[in-house]
Amino acid sequence: MSQIAVGEAAFEGFRVIARRPLAVVVWGLALLVLTAGPTALYLGNFLPAFFDLMRPAGSGGEPSPEDMFALQARLMALNPLLMLTSLVIKTLLMCAVFRAVLTPRDDRFFYLRLGKAELMVG
Repeated sequence: MSQIAVGEAAFEGFRVIARRPLAVVVWGLALLVLTAGPTALYLGNFLPAFFDLMRPAGSGGEPSPEDMFALQARLMALNPLLMLTSLVIKTLLMCAVFRAVLTPRDDRFFYLRLGKAELMVG
């Protein structure tokens, strides 16, 4: 049975950064882009309705519970989309990191792919 070199494993992330700094930058940009899209959709759906809901509060009134519930239901309808995109993003980046550490020569597309490995991890 082989043993794990804890010291080597602890600093492997820094070695990946030193070996492929552009890949790490691309990972960060991929995370930003793939996170910003669904978030923009979420906020684009939420903010106008929220401001409409809060308009009566500016004149001393209160929003009705029915309006608040309708807004909440509208936002909850988007949660499955956000959870699915979050799962895809995390799986994609986690597999890219695994691939960079375990098979560093397989560096096409900055280690980012959607394939069988990502499907199994997801």
